[in-house]
Amino acid sequence: MSFRLTYSTMFDPPPELHTRFDAAMARTLGALGTYHPLHIAGEDRRGKSF
Repeated sequence: MSFRLTYSTMFDPPPELHTRFDAAMARTLGALGTYHPLHIAGEDRRGKSF
């Protein structure tokens, strides 16, 4: 992005902000429920399932 997001710029954010936010949300929601190992001492380890 070629702008700096501050409180003073939020009244009129560029359209790219919304486009990129929607794309990031889609990637995040798509990754929910998948395996994300903890990398400890050079090994991938599973966390405790709840």
